[in-house]
Amino acid sequence: MTGVGWLTVAEVAARCSVTPATVYRWIREGTGPRVVRTGPTGRGIRVPASAVTEWEQHLMGP
Repeated sequence: MTGVGWLTVAEVAARCSVTPATVYRWIREGTGPRVVRTGPTGRGIRVPASAVTEWEQHLMGP
């Protein structure tokens, strides 16, 4: 996954002007940007910057 910019949940929250809890809720509900689980237990979460951009564009409509 070379060349992909990765964001943390806190960075996505700051970009969207919401709390990290809201981003976690979006992830849980499947309404937020695509995420990648990391680490041996899969509890770590990283969000490709491109996924956030695509998700924002989807929300804004055509």
